[in-house]
Amino acid sequence: MVFIVILFVLIIFMVVKFLTVFFHELGHALPALKYSRMPVIIYIGSWGDPNGCIYLSSRNLDIYIKRNPLAWFRGLCMFDPEYLTLKQHIILVLAGPIFSFLVAGVATTIAILFDMHGSLKLISGLFLLSAIIDLFHNLYPRTIILSDYRIIRTDGRILIDLLHDYFSEKAMMKSNKKRKNNIRRM
Repeated sequence: MVFIVILFVLIIFMVVKFLTVFFHELGHALPALKYSRMPVIIYIGSWGDPNGCIYLSSRNLDIYIKRNPLAWFRGLCMFDPEYLTLKQHIILVLAGPIFSFLVAGVATTIAILFDMHGSLKLISGLFLLSAIIDLFHNLYPRTIILSDYRIIRTDGRILIDLLHDYFSEKAMMKSNKKRKNNIRRM
């Protein structure tokens, strides 16, 4: 009996983590599709490895889901940032953690308001907890070096880099404006 309960809890955690990662990556993909109109690829369970994955496709969105549910704790959304403005890229980076948090919050609210079965309340509550943890975990700035020497940056690291670029660009524009005004005065 204890084994069945432990197995059930593990399955719930795997499903909840899958939902969190899926909605997080979908949160990045939707604005990328809207802003760039270029193909976007989502990986669930890997950081860019399509081997051993279930493949789903819809127009410009390709999704690769690892068959191994123990790998579902990671994900990656790949898109071409060349077609994005700096503000669009900042929105896109923030959209991932916020989208999974919002979906989990809505699911939990619906489960509580409509007084759904206790197991649905439990799953939606765990989904919300997982999304909150995911929010802070992904917004913490760090760089991850993979075994094949590729570098992956968390949303927090990307956000800091983008904000640095944004404020540097603003400062440069401001100094150029002052220079033009000084030239006019001469």
